[in-house]
Amino acid sequence: PYEENVVTVPLHEGEQGTHYKKLENSLKGAIKAYGTRSLSAILQALLSYPDSCALYPECIEIKDKTGLRADTLTAPRLALAPGELLPKETELVNLVRKEKSESRKVLCYMTFTGTRDIRPRLQKILEEAGFRVKSLDASVEPKKREAWIAKNTRDADVLLVNPELVKTGLDLYEFPTVVFYQVGYNVFTLRQAARRSWRIGQTRPVRVFFFCYGKTMQETALTLVAKKLETALMVEGDLPEGLAEYTSSGE
Repeated sequence: PYEENVVTVPLHEGEQGTHYKKLENSLKGAIKAYGTRSLSAILQALLSYPDSCALYPECIEIKDKTGLRADTLTAPRLALAPGELLPKETELVNLVRKEKSESRKVLCYMTFTGTRDIRPRLQKILEEAGFRVKSLDASVEPKKREAWIAKNTRDADVLLVNPELVKTGLDLYEFPTVVFYQVGYNVFTLRQAARRSWRIGQTRPVRVFFFCYGKTMQETALTLVAKKLETALMVEGDLPEGLAEYTSSGE
């Protein structure tokens, strides 16, 4: 069996929610004033800030029609207390704990693993919660990744990885639970990555979870991806299910 679930987590009512809303409103104003020249940077910031705000401040340069800097929009790094977790981090710890109680390993996908890489923080949080965690980097050659995973995750509970690194050619049977902690816009990558452990030979039910913060760009992006997926499945002659049903109107 294969199932997909969307897990919508509310923003923290304190600094996280306040700073995100301020950033979102500022960026909307910048688009109205200066057009869509900085739209890509704006999207990346809004998608990543709710997750990366515990590690990195945001600083987005807005350019005018001549290409010159017209404004700089910022959002601060959150001043969290020692051991304090963001809502999605708490949700992930709880999910991993539940899956481990059933002897199930978790494959956790992170989209932003460059300048906004939160894998070190997530790895520390999970390890402090008593789990064994490994992180696969792009520095491992593609042809060596399956062997690296087999060797290094034998005793691991969680594998953190960018879906682009494992979306094709790998059979990850030992990870029957898949979590998209961050989601991008590429439907092909999502479909391929979601099925890394749902392969011929898998003997356990596969569970896929898509995490997002409610009423943020993350939820908007996931809604768009779900619509894309619904359309793709119908073109292929399949009925929408799982994530593709997330925004289905039944038409």
